[in-house]
Amino acid sequence: MSQSSADEPITELMSLAAVEVLDALSLLSVSMAATTRHAEAGRLLQTMVGCRMVELLEIYVRRVLELVFERDPGMWSASPKEKILLREALTISREELIARARESDARRIAGLFEDAQEILPRYLRAKPFTDDQLSLFIDLKEQRNLFVHNNGRVDHAYRAKYPQTQLGQQLDYVLHIIQSSTAVFASVCSIDALLLIQYPELGTDTGWFRPVMQERMSHASQVMAPSQEESVLVNDLLPQVLTFPSPFTIPAHLLPENMVAGMGTFWIVQEEKAGWVGQSADGRVVGWFEDRASTFTWLLQPELPWLDRTVIRVEGTWTYGQVGRLEVRWPSLLWPQAVQ
Repeated sequence: MSQSSADEPITELMSLAAVEVLDALSLLSVSMAATTRHAEAGRLLQTMVGCRMVELLEIYVRRVLELVFERDPGMWSASPKEKILLREALTISREELIARARESDARRIAGLFEDAQEILPRYLRAKPFTDDQLSLFIDLKEQRNLFVHNNGRVDHAYRAKYPQTQLGQQLDYVLHIIQSSTAVFASVCSIDALLLIQYPELGTDTGWFRPVMQERMSHASQVMAPSQEESVLVNDLLPQVLTFPSPFTIPAHLLPENMVAGMGTFWIVQEEKAGWVGQSADGRVVGWFEDRASTFTWLLQPELPWLDRTVIRVEGTWTYGQVGRLEVRWPSLLWPQAVQ
């Protein structure tokens, strides 16, 4: 992921459908930052955000299909399942009947991610989701349905799909919220790129939207970064992050200039008296670097280089140590146990 120069003009084309959904998703990311401020309320908010994210992904897929059907009628499968009353068929125009049928078809396909995975390649010439993304979105949709229709209590239908759960079990919150958020962002961006390859006329200059996204994501990360007193609240989410590392990244042009996505988390890079330091949304810290560029380069590695590592002390969830000349605060679960 490269970082653009501040003097380099950036022109990013997106469809208005992508802007609509990314706008809502970025606002959700600001709201989700509150999960580090009050553990009990945070779980409720986490659930609400998870439910809304999967709904927004459905909306985006629907918008894409509606745009394709409108601009390329020959690509429409013409297989809607919506019933129309005879008296309506006799009183409305043929154009309105077709428009309603297309709308129904787009809504039906978008409602099942498995169907979207099979049908969208007909129009976009590529699958919209990776296998990991598809699995994550299906799980998120099932959890959303369980919370919306049964307040998160496992029923027979959910247990049939997830036999590791127990009938009547109460799910406290939507799982893998951080990974899901990143995956939804990444999917909308990648699908939109495929859409504009096939239909370039749908692209519009969204340079104005870039600073809006950056400001929101920067604010969310700064709010989410816990104080020392609040670290215990982050510990509730940390095992989830560590046991389900995100393979998805958000395009660099949507991130603030002081933020980078790396090692399965998001980092804020800033200069302090002793040098440059990176602090992640889940509480990791690494410093001190000579300049901003070297900080970004180090954080963009796939994993922390463990050569020449030393443990200074261990405090429960966190290990404080050195990696080479750098000082780090790292989750104990990820620190090689051989050095303990």
